[in-house]
Amino acid sequence: MITLAPDEESAPQHGFSSLAANVPFRLLRHPSLMVEDIETIYCWLFCKSYDAIDIAQILAKRRFSGTLIAQTRDVPNPAMIKREVRAQNPKLRFEIEFTDSLKGGNTDYDRFIRDAEVHAIKELTDPI
Repeated sequence: MITLAPDEESAPQHGFSSLAANVPFRLLRHPSLMVEDIETIYCWLFCKSYDAIDIAQILAKRRFSGTLIAQTRDVPNPAMIKREVRAQNPKLRFEIEFTDSLKGGNTDYDRFIRDAEVHAIKELTDPI
């Protein structure tokens, strides 16, 4: 089990954090990381360094057939996200784990999400 740590950002936390190795995202493509020996990979659904589709594409090339669990706050259509990620790697078991701990948090991921939400709202309200 590994947890993908975005470059210079905090890694997702989960119930098995103490058992998982934190691996920097940039090493996911490195041949020394034997992904075929890994059963479960935890990552963020999206962040500055990657999104789950990026991870699924890399894992497809690496012939990973385990479980990818992406953490996020609530999203409007999780079924659509799951279809899109699975389309990149049909052998992949993909799950989205919702975590309330991100709400009002002060991690890099929280700030990234808040900034993205504020930016999207600003774009919607700015006159054209």
